[in-house]
Amino acid sequence: IMYKDELIDGEYFVTEKNAESFIKDDFKNEAELVSFVESNIGLFCKDFLNVELKSYKREFCISGENRRKFKGNRRVDFIIETKCGQTIVVECKCPRYVSEVSAGVAQLLGYICLFESYERKVDRFVLLSTKMDSVSIMMIKKFNLPIEFYLTDKDRHLRLIGDK
Repeated sequence: IMYKDELIDGEYFVTEKNAESFIKDDFKNEAELVSFVESNIGLFCKDFLNVELKSYKREFCISGENRRKFKGNRRVDFIIETKCGQTIVVECKCPRYVSEVSAGVAQLLGYICLFESYERKVDRFVLLSTKMDSVSIMMIKKFNLPIEFYLTDKDRHLRLIGDK
């Protein structure tokens, strides 16, 4: 998979080889990443997602009353409501190993199924990671999954998009 190494419409697109060099290892764990996003939620929505924040919930429980049916709580890191009426689910990953990023893809696929089973419309699903994983990108592209993948640190972010 190749990515452009240039500035296009205000966003950098980089080659897979140098994507990691743009991102520092700022976060100790996922909780720290989630807290950082929450403390900057307005900027996150504006700069990452290109939307205006109306409201959000952290650790949103999808299962609700149907906990028994699906065996336990399923919690998304963030569910965001925008001023234009969109609903966005964000799953954050701060993996120790790159291979753990694909677990985030699987989690989001599970969330897609759960939201559909509850007939709750979600417009966008976002995977926010501190590590690059080319296998996750391959999965998203090959199966045309409705998942956006962002790489981030405390100072910048990259939206990872493959050549069409």
